[in-house]
Amino acid sequence: MQRGKKPYTKLGQRLSSLRQKLNETIPDVSGAVELDNDIIASYENGERRPSEDVLEMLISHFDIKGEEADELWELAGYNNDLA
Repeated sequence: MQRGKKPYTKLGQRLSSLRQKLNETIPDVSGAVELDNDIIASYENGERRPSEDVLEMLISHFDIKGEEADELWELAGYNNDLA
């Protein structure tokens, strides 16, 4: 594994964009999904990916559906073929 590589950068950028679109802070999101600020920040920094359960909570919190939600599943590397 390459040192300093952040495997989920695109996912993190997307999560950060969704949060900012709602004018929310990291503490706002962390409170809504009941996770530490550092964990949310690590998702946004692309250092970690959320578990499937957490990703589902984030999708619900950001109130996104359809293709936009599918994009997050894909960026996280999960196959969410529910169709």
